[in-house]
Amino acid sequence: MASSLLTRMPTQMRKHFSCERVSFLPEENAVDLAIKDLGQTLAVGVFAIFGLVSLFALSRRASKDEIFKFLNGEHKFYQTALALVVVFATGVLVEDVSKNFAAERFDDSAIFNVISTTFNYLIDTDKELRLRSLFTVHYSSAQEIELSETPIYANLMSVNDKNQHILKNKDILTAIPVSPCIRNGQRSSCKRIQGNAQIRDQANAANQLYYIAKNRVYKESTYFTELQEIEKRINFARSLTFLCLVYALLFGLLILINLLPGRWALMPTTRTKRKLIGLVFCFYLVGMFLGRLSFRSETINYNLRVFGYYISLISDEAISPKSVQPSSQVIPSNQK
Repeated sequence: MASSLLTRMPTQMRKHFSCERVSFLPEENAVDLAIKDLGQTLAVGVFAIFGLVSLFALSRRASKDEIFKFLNGEHKFYQTALALVVVFATGVLVEDVSKNFAAERFDDSAIFNVISTTFNYLIDTDKELRLRSLFTVHYSSAQEIELSETPIYANLMSVNDKNQHILKNKDILTAIPVSPCIRNGQRSSCKRIQGNAQIRDQANAANQLYYIAKNRVYKESTYFTELQEIEKRINFARSLTFLCLVYALLFGLLILINLLPGRWALMPTTRTKRKLIGLVFCFYLVGMFLGRLSFRSETINYNLRVFGYYISLISDEAISPKSVQPSSQVIPSNQK
């Protein structure tokens, strides 16, 4: 989300948020990406507001005329413009909040810990997916992960990059010894990461390697354009999955409220409306699981491309070193 906001800023403003530069996108590609970004943000906003309206309509005795009466006045142009602004702002907010949860950016307050734990239990975090991009996870729990190395991990560890951050994080990843294990009836080699601290260190090391690789790959205009396309699909899938999770919880709570005895019910509803609430709940529940699969698939595909392109670039530079040409497209340094 941070990258999409920076893309919308004027060039002079973006310079204050940058530490690295990559080549300019062709103007037609930049416009195309901006239009797609705007369309996805509006779509997320519409989806969010539709869910709120549905929740409002099904939780009380209200008619469509009451819900949408603000659109029935005389100044429809201004009302439509206001509606678009609200939709766009809602879309931006949802994209930002969902990214913050996935990147684990919230403070360690009690309420956010509970919300973040619920979110991260149902939807993968960025660090977890970056670790899964380098390893095949055979078993995972809160205190232990059993995994095996993938070809991309072996190639990444063999890259001859003297960057001190690269070397430091490689040492962390290779510090876990390989031990024999049985997988699908065959003898294999696995790593067992035990304890929250060790799991966190491994995930952080994979995360740091990812950003070093990404900053290098984004200097190539071709790779930048291709990866930006995938990143927008990731943002869209994550935002819709987050909304489906939130509304599934809210409509599930509404179902529980309507199951209370009549004298305790806070909002009496008809049998037809209760069935409709159940259908909407199922819709968001299915959407959450499908969105989660899409988000995980797109993110791991994106990560593998970043690591693969980085390995290719560093290997090519080792054979025929070349200077990197400066330019004015920026990558934010504090992106998580």
